[in-house]
Amino acid sequence: MKILEAEGKDLKEIVNIFIIGSKKRPYLQKWTKKKATDMFKLSLKKKELWIAVLDKKVIGFIFAGVSSANKKIVYVDELWVIEKYQGKGTGKSLLLFVEEYHKKKGVNIIRFTAYSKSKATGFYKKLNYKASKDVVLMEKKL
Repeated sequence: MKILEAEGKDLKEIVNIFIIGSKKRPYLQKWTKKKATDMFKLSLKKKELWIAVLDKKVIGFIFAGVSSANKKIVYVDELWVIEKYQGKGTGKSLLLFVEEYHKKKGVNIIRFTAYSKSKATGFYKKLNYKASKDVVLMEKKL
């Protein structure tokens, strides 16, 4: 498996992985191909999108960028791996790649949000991520 900077030709596969994964529980999100494509086009321009490739096939991706408010913080917006390749080190490789890439640029904090009932929460804990004491997700039902 290789981790590569995503290119325009990878967009279709990235969008498909994202739409399929985000439809499932606990996310239950409904993205159109156009909306998802527009989001990832912007991340391509900013060079914030990397892919995991196995046998010339995109099997996962990570979208992570430096905070506009603090250049020492990176936010992982999306990290998705095709279900068939989960539990085989793909997500870990993507995340470790982004950690190392940004560490070399002087970043010292990496943040993201995760659904508490998702498999991702356990995955992040295994990689020594902890709940932030500085940031709290607030919500109100309307």
